[in-house]
Amino acid sequence: MRDFNFQNPTRILFGRGQIENLGQYVPADARVLLVAGGGSLRKTGVLEQVRAALSDRMLHEFWGVTRTRICKCSCPRFKSSKMSRLISCLRWAAAR
Repeated sequence: MRDFNFQNPTRILFGRGQIENLGQYVPADARVLLVAGGGSLRKTGVLEQVRAALSDRMLHEFWGVTRTRICKCSCPRFKSSKMSRLISCLRWAAAR
């Protein structure tokens, strides 16, 4: 195995009204990948709130990701040069 250094900083915003605070934690020049599941984000209106909070960032959306798929994803979209330059990844999960 090759030696490597991996850093994975994570911030979790939890509670009411936290969506509006997203913008202060994501750099203004960031490219953001929104990773989401089946579509409850759209149905509940949360997606529009996230888009508004990050309106001046470049937001890419990746839908249909299940718990197992997030770990095993070899999707070609991640291999594109556009996706390889992403700065922030926003994983969204609805409470069940």
